[in-house]
Amino acid sequence: MRSDNVKGHRPGNDPPLSKVERVGRICHENDCDTRLSIYNKTGSCWQHQPLIFPNYRGKRLASS
Repeated sequence: MRSDNVKGHRPGNDPPLSKVERVGRICHENDCDTRLSIYNKTGSCWQHQPLIFPNYRGKRLASS
């Protein structure tokens, strides 16, 4: 049987809000006019971010 009751939760149990940056920021690279999102924590756009390969499993190998 279907019930028309709705369950909810008390306010205050929600996750914290995402941190935002200043509106209107532009990529710090020369000749790049890309406007950054307020959720972008860095000062560069996706094209000028350093390439990072995440290691999700195992141990990170020592650089030789």
